Amino acid sequence: MEMKLTVLGNNGPYPTANGACSGYLIEHDDTKILLDCGNGVMSNLLNVCDIMKLDAIILTHLHPDHISDIFIMRYALQRKGIQIPLYAPSSPSDEYKRLEYKNVFDICEIYQDLKLTIGQLSITFREFKHVLRNYGICIETENKKFVYTGDMIYDENIIEFASNSDVLLIEAGVLHRDLKFNPPHLSAKQACEIGKKSKVKKLFLTHFNPEYTIDEYIKESINQFDGLLVLATIMKTYQI
Repeated sequence: MEMKLTVLGNNGPYPTANGACSGYLIEHDDTKILLDCGNGVMSNLLNVCDIMKLDAIILTHLHPDHISDIFIMRYALQRKGIQIPLYAPSSPSDEYKRLEYKNVFDICEIYQDLKLTIGQLSITFREFKHVLRNYGICIETENKKFVYTGDMIYDENIIEFASNSDVLLIEAGVLHRDLKFNPPHLSAKQACEIGKKSKVKKLFLTHFNPEYTIDEYIKESINQFDGLLVLATIMKTYQI
């Protein structure tokens, strides 16, 4: 069975009307992993997956638009009496400690050389600069490679990390015209440049700022990437 990706939220730092912030479900055979859990993600997740069937949750970093629904999900887990492995950066320490709640999560720190095996998925991490400590995630099977950046500023190291990915899910939090303000995010144009240099097969843009229109993202991205370019659509499932 191939990996598949379901987009549960694609906005940041806050959602559009009827939208949701960062959250993505990765599935392979019976393995289910939730990547990030921003506001609005849990209700969307429940449309496609029973939370009791999650094998793990991985948080790229601890900003609210990537973790806020964790603090709601834990009430459901407590009532169901189950525990789920939760991987997250340990910085900032106060936010990391806030993840603890009545043992509903088996909390493990993400660090640069961490390697995980969950089901038949091999998972590695790479730190990329953001306001808070952020880790990109690489998930591989025998014949597929998926990479998700979390939030980051431009860094040449992503090119090697994402090299030859079948899918690179990359944040495009701003448009290129606003780089003059030094935002801690990639522009859509930078995201396309990374995809091109990394020689990925499919490039999925995400983390859309509600202050821009989708047409603006399309205009900036068109003809900037040689492969299949996708604007990640909420509640849509894609084969990797």
